[in-house]
Amino acid sequence: MSRWVLLWVLLAQAALAGTLRNKSQDALGTTLTFSMDKAPFPVRGARFQDDTVMVFVPAGWVSPKDRRVDILLFFHGHFDNAADVLAQKRLREQLKASGRSAWIVVPQLTVRARDSSAGKLEKPGGVRELLAEVIATMRALPRGTFDGGLSAPPLDVGTLVVAGHSGGFQGAAFAVSAGGVPVSEVVLFDALYGYAPRFASWAAGDATRRLVHVYRPGPGNRKVVKWTERLRQSLRSQHVRVEDQSGGTYKRSAFRAIFLTTSAPHGDVPFAGELLAAILADSALR
Repeated sequence: MSRWVLLWVLLAQAALAGTLRNKSQDALGTTLTFSMDKAPFPVRGARFQDDTVMVFVPAGWVSPKDRRVDILLFFHGHFDNAADVLAQKRLREQLKASGRSAWIVVPQLTVRARDSSAGKLEKPGGVRELLAEVIATMRALPRGTFDGGLSAPPLDVGTLVVAGHSGGFQGAAFAVSAGGVPVSEVVLFDALYGYAPRFASWAAGDATRRLVHVYRPGPGNRKVVKWTERLRQSLRSQHVRVEDQSGGTYKRSAFRAIFLTTSAPHGDVPFAGELLAAILADSALR
């Protein structure tokens, strides 16, 4: 168990465990809605006050023997909210289709606004603190809260995959550059409106990391296309080769950076053709 997780679990168990607001269960698993102190908001100077963090545990999930839980951390886009994203982007269904066993964590960013801010997650160690609170909060739940329970509660994060759609690029960028926790993979769904050097530096920093960038080419998506070229140049300057794929269908790849074009509408990019499922199936998630 890493030192930062042990420290933050102990602190969170003592004072920072989140509050369970809602629980729903179906054949896919259990979806939990929490209020959390380390959620992105509220934060000083911002008008956003929603402290929601959504956690999905797939049916049949069992805590691994190494007590590390794999996590898909998903950042939603503009004019969206955490609860809707789980359903509209088919995150739960795609996790099941991928065959991987992980929790999905969706923190509430700005609520239905044209604003990419990630609040407390933009400060150094913000993602580390959020995930520590998630683990501590889940450990504190009564046995039987979800299928599989926590007979051997996780104490640490295993593989962490960060994904973002649209305005979620900002949260993803701070996760890899200042989050304070190792990120194994980043998946951007039409979500590159800045911070290309941060993503490139992260990808170049370790040969085991992987970056998948899905975007819509053409004049109707000028900002993303512009930043895509900047990302390509930044990766090239740091000797990271890019594989280009097209047609909106992900193909298994040994490349560390994959740029995939799609013709899906902007809002549909994460789930058109079960794209996230295919990418997760080729990821390091267990």
